[in-house]
Amino acid sequence: MRPGCKKGFTLIELAVVLVIVGIVISIVATVLPSLIQSAKIKKTRAILEKVDNALQGYLTANGRLPFADSDGDGVGDSNTYFGAIPYQDLGLSGGEDAWNNRLNYGVYLDLTTSTPQTYCTVLQNAATAPFDSSKLHINRSGTTTNMAYLVVSGGRKDLDGANGFFDGRNGDGDAEFDDPARIADLTYDDLMAAKSFTELIGSLCGGGGGGGSGGGGSGVENTDALCSDGVDND
Repeated sequence: MRPGCKKGFTLIELAVVLVIVGIVISIVATVLPSLIQSAKIKKTRAILEKVDNALQGYLTANGRLPFADSDGDGVGDSNTYFGAIPYQDLGLSGGEDAWNNRLNYGVYLDLTTSTPQTYCTVLQNAATAPFDSSKLHINRSGTTTNMAYLVVSGGRKDLDGANGFFDGRNGDGDAEFDDPARIADLTYDDLMAAKSFTELIGSLCGGGGGGGSGGGGSGVENTDALCSDGVDND
């Protein structure tokens, strides 16, 4: 090499660099979509949790749960129990998941007409009532259970080829939804958040009945009743 000349890449070195760059691009192209989807799943779960908290806040503030939104304006419509999330009623800026698709919402009929004084009693009655297939319920491998409310994201895309983005039992607009804990497979990728009556009783009613203040009474026993009920419990 002549004095003053700088050494550059040889053809072999350049080829090695190009191979390495190609391998890196291939790895990134393979892994990046999975990372993006994982991030969107995580974000959607956070959105579902936010909506879940907003629904509990609405229940404690109003003594009832909102109706579902049937026309897409973000406001619940009377006597609508299965539809889009009424995000405006909940004070949320939007009702979409991480894929910008609207969340679905189902609510137990009786909880749309309760009051601040009665909703804990309504929850208790619902928790012990016989199963009602006409009201909101989930299906866990054939076992059906009424629920207080649930929120559903359709996931990344329509995997079962029916009812838009919502897969399985979640897309047909009736009272029955899939198991919130159902694992994703080739025909299902929905994400769900749901609350049972007993969960709400435990978190909002202090584990007991009574009004919406969390209570179940003043905490003072009715001693007259205890002394006259024929049981040694006074």
